[in-house]
Amino acid sequence: MGWCSGTGIFDDVLKAVLDGSKDDFYSYQKGIVEALTNAMWRHDWDCEPDSDYLFNPLVKEVFCELDPRWVDYYKEMEEDG
Repeated sequence: MGWCSGTGIFDDVLKAVLDGSKDDFYSYQKGIVEALTNAMWRHDWDCEPDSDYLFNPLVKEVFCELDPRWVDYYKEMEEDG
């Protein structure tokens, strides 16, 4: 990742943080995770399994909603143990 490519990630996530409604905290968190995931994927993120948060329920939900292939990826990872 070059210096400039990080700006898009920063801007997308910060927009979600600043524009999100804090009335429903779960939706607020989900919006931030969605913005971050979309920004990372646009920048060709391909090492998601390295994340300590891969099996966090919110992360899992967002990944599967944004890209249904993740439903199978999670099943495979859980079977492999």
